[in-house]
Amino acid sequence: MSFEARFRGACADCDDGVTPGEEIQFRGEGENRVIVHVACPETVTVRSRPVCGDCWLEHPEGACDL
Repeated sequence: MSFEARFRGACADCDDGVTPGEEIQFRGEGENRVIVHVACPETVTVRSRPVCGDCWLEHPEGACDL
């Protein structure tokens, strides 16, 4: 359920500011409940590659120059 923001704040999904009058909603439960813009996507997919044991960077396997 969405509602209009009454105070300034920050969206937990995009870190953009929330200004009074914007449509926002709560997401999560209990201590994990945060405020987000209604227009922000519900989930963010994070993709990572294995970390190289030589240079400690993420890159396709076999691509390390060290």
